[in-house]
Amino acid sequence: MSWTELRQQERFSQLASAQKHVVDTIKLMAYWAERALVAWVREKLARVEDVRLLVWQVASRAAELCLAMGQGTLTVQLHRLGSGNDQVALEQVCVRS
Repeated sequence: MSWTELRQQERFSQLASAQKHVVDTIKLMAYWAERALVAWVREKLARVEDVRLLVWQVASRAAELCLAMGQGTLTVQLHRLGSGNDQVALEQVCVRS
């Protein structure tokens, strides 16, 4: 389907170049953060094939963020994962840190 075949309400407007640059920068930062996290978790777990799935599960879960300005720390409280094996793997990663 070409652009001209779309009805006016179905067409989307193009992002301004500055907005697109911000969105692309955020996507790039998220990509590099995920890669760094996968590399870090890979060092901690014996089963390499489960690393990316575990990272995805952790990243897609709701979490509580507790910022302690006086101590200069950020505590991330994760909700339990669905699988007992995944929960054990996550605990191994956190304990070894």
